[in-house]
Amino acid sequence: MKHYVTGYKPNEDDQAFKVRIPLSLPELREIMRWTDDGDCVFDNEMSELHRQKIEDTCSIDLPKNLDLFLTTESS
Repeated sequence: MKHYVTGYKPNEDDQAFKVRIPLSLPELREIMRWTDDGDCVFDNEMSELHRQKIEDTCSIDLPKNLDLFLTTESS
């Protein structure tokens, strides 16, 4: 599975940002507080805390002016 953070301008449907993140499912389960591995198949809206944890874990900067979502694609 490949995991991405995607970003959208508020109230718009066109994707403005996408970056692959090198985290495993167990790492994401902890960050996102998932209780089931199947939770990753949905687009998950990210909170400010999620954004900060992913930035810290991956040593990346994510946009602060977009609505961010964690998405997963099969390999």
